[in-house]
Amino acid sequence: LSPISVSLHFYTFRFIPLNMKDLTKCVLITATLFVLYSCMDKNGLNGAPEPTPEPEKPSVEDYFDFNTMQTIKVNIDYGFNDYLVLFELFDENPTEEPEDGSIIKKENIKGLFKASTDKSGRFSGNVTIPARTEKIWLYSDYLGTVSPIELTIKDKSISFNQNDYIASHRDRTRAVTPVNEFKYPDEYKILGDWSESGKPTYLLPKANTPDYILYNIKETYSTVKSKYISVVHPEFLDDNVKSDIILAKATKIKLVFVNSGASLKNVMGYYTYPKDEVPEGNKITKIIAFPNITATQNASVFPCDQVALKYWDGTQFQDEFPAGVAIGFFLQPGGFSNGSISNPDKSGWKSNKYSSTNLNEPKQKRTISLLDKTSAQIVTIGFEDKDDNNFSDATFYLDIEQKDAVEKNTIPDLPDENAPTPDDNVQTTFGTLTYEDKWPEEGDYDMNDVMIDYESTIYKTLETNKITKIIDKFTPRHNGGIYNNGFGYQLTNITYTDVKSITIEGPERSTFIGNDNMESGQTYPTVLLFDNIKNVIGKTYTVTIEIANADYNKLIPPYNPFIICSTDQGRGKEVHLVNYPPTDKADNNLWSTGEDASQPEHNLFYVSNDNMPFAIHLPDVKDFPVPAEKVRITTAYPGFAEWVRSSGAQNKDWYLHKNE
Repeated sequence: LSPISVSLHFYTFRFIPLNMKDLTKCVLITATLFVLYSCMDKNGLNGAPEPTPEPEKPSVEDYFDFNTMQTIKVNIDYGFNDYLVLFELFDENPTEEPEDGSIIKKENIKGLFKASTDKSGRFSGNVTIPARTEKIWLYSDYLGTVSPIELTIKDKSISFNQNDYIASHRDRTRAVTPVNEFKYPDEYKILGDWSESGKPTYLLPKANTPDYILYNIKETYSTVKSKYISVVHPEFLDDNVKSDIILAKATKIKLVFVNSGASLKNVMGYYTYPKDEVPEGNKITKIIAFPNITATQNASVFPCDQVALKYWDGTQFQDEFPAGVAIGFFLQPGGFSNGSISNPDKSGWKSNKYSSTNLNEPKQKRTISLLDKTSAQIVTIGFEDKDDNNFSDATFYLDIEQKDAVEKNTIPDLPDENAPTPDDNVQTTFGTLTYEDKWPEEGDYDMNDVMIDYESTIYKTLETNKITKIIDKFTPRHNGGIYNNGFGYQLTNITYTDVKSITIEGPERSTFIGNDNMESGQTYPTVLLFDNIKNVIGKTYTVTIEIANADYNKLIPPYNPFIICSTDQGRGKEVHLVNYPPTDKADNNLWSTGEDASQPEHNLFYVSNDNMPFAIHLPDVKDFPVPAEKVRITTAYPGFAEWVRSSGAQNKDWYLHKNE
């Protein structure tokens, strides 16, 4: 205790009998000592005032980053040898089933991400997508892939291994003998047993490895209306063009399932007849090759599954087909159900579709067979089960053991040189940017002072997915502020050496950029579009940037976008998304002024003292409703507050639910 403290305790607590005069004196002394002690406690023993400590700043972790995107790890392995494919990621099932039973990709649906695998069918990397996404649909229209596949994001990652997927989805039920358990028409013969779902027990143990032939099949038997085989190659539909094959040599043959473009449980088979005869329905022996081909995820067979075909000599099956025999093919639409095969209708869409036109009712071409001239050992087969003439409702190919076993000039050649090109590895993303322009003052947080829509198209190489070109479109949509606000963006993750050229097309040019369409004096390439949003509302700027092969995850739209507030008063007042760094031209004297809580030394930028942003990115959103003037975003979008309170764990899609 200090001396004063000791005296204070003595006079306060010692009991001494006093008269009134002495009592008054004691009270005065005690009061004086309290005052003296109080002064010493404030000023110290030497009487000098102690410095008032500055309040500690909240840590960076105390502020929400307002990030509407998430980065996930993506691992895909299709298990190929020398066959790359393009794939896409969607946040909804990209396919639909019209009433005709076909399975088609939805029109005008935009993917979250598109890329190329390597030649082994593998892709591994980080992918940035909207934070609201919880499930992913992996889709590829490349033959040989199982698609679409629904995947759940777990621990910030998704994985798909096609071989493991097929193995886990194989029908494990005991195969039963159709003669004893299942029904099938008396006119059919079978190569062996199958399971209740239609998986043949005689599938060869190893799938036929995809290669270039699948590129040609995909392109020739296209599911795109403008590229239907009937549009691009109408000559293949001529009545004089045959679809049955004729063997010039004895050979063994394998039949490889490629794809089913329908959800119907179709039966596929074949028949033979002497090449100089016309096949007749009551004379040919129809043999079931695949009892059930379907495109659903409960499929009994998968792409590139194969079976060995057998030749029926009238008494028994032979492994080898003799020379001089013709082979035809048939499809029975919707013929499989609960393990059994129904009798085919004699007419109508459920009647058998034959490669021999004379067997069809009516006599229409239902199959197109084409010979791969490169190998002279592969014949592709495409079926049309109704009337759209794309011949992609079911596709197969024959893997023929003997070269040149197919008699020349009996069927047309398969078009070739249809491998993917870099022009196919293109993806488009879009969204909306909203800004408060009173920074570093708080403003009204109605987030409508500057609103800009963007659409970015990115071109990438095959295999490595390096970016070669970007075409960005920025359209100022709304101006709720009173200032002359400009807009630009910085490619913060690349350098000037990564940029080959930049061209800008737009209504008026920013006064802050040079002839190379970039702002000088910046560490990173910086593009400025306009200086005053009032003059360019509703007008689109198109920026084309040629890139020297940059990593795809270094140029994620909309990059580092920002507005320049009050350009008529200078260049330095920038507003970026939370925690996106300012450019070299930003005025650093504005940090921690007004309501700004930035801590540049800790990479905390553009957030207010009450944990509110000055800019927000709304990914994959078009026509975002303009927030009402002077209505805080927490009122306009009720889910916003909980999104912030939960640090982004809840209400990740808050911007899709406006308060009506």
